Amino acid sequence: MNLFILDDDLKLTINKVEILLVPEFAALWEPVRNKSARDKNGYNRYKAYNEFKFIYLNHDWESPYKNFNQRDKLNTAVEETGLKPEELNDPKLIAAIKKYEKMQVTAQMRLLQAAYKAVDELTLFYNMVDLQERGEDNKHIVDSKKIVDSLGNLSKTVAGLESLELIVKKQKDAKNESIRGDVEPGIFD
Repeated sequence: MNLFILDDDLKLTINKVEILLVPEFAALWEPVRNKSARDKNGYNRYKAYNEFKFIYLNHDWESPYKNFNQRDKLNTAVEETGLKPEELNDPKLIAAIKKYEKMQVTAQMRLLQAAYKAVDELTLFYNMVDLQERGEDNKHIVDSKKIVDSLGNLSKTVAGLESLELIVKKQKDAKNESIRGDVEPGIFD
């Protein structure tokens, strides 16, 4: 979803003003909410830009941090936007994030997202496995044969994940395929 673009100054901007028709995004854009020492009237909307930037960096499927694990992506987005923890808990920002995720996620993307989460958990599991650990009876707690067997199946897991990623990519490309450059879509697009 291309709600945001980078302008020539590498500043995140709204791609189409129409997104402000979405109540959750319009709520972030309100001048009264954006007042600060830097922006007495709130018309420059520095806070909204940082919130939209956070949404893009942490929640967009095309984020430059899309390959980071969830925790690293969140921490990097917070660091780069300068948002404080209390700002991240703002109900208006949370509502905008939920709406954004809902707008961009298809069933295949939800499945891919769940698969990424499972892979992160598998990685954590394999990092924590201790084949030398023994119980009170001095027997190994972890069955090394089961671990070896599961490691042998990882290539199938990776292949399945790559296949699912390809399906999602094709789905996204199909939406953008008919429109090229700065051409506005016509009635037949």
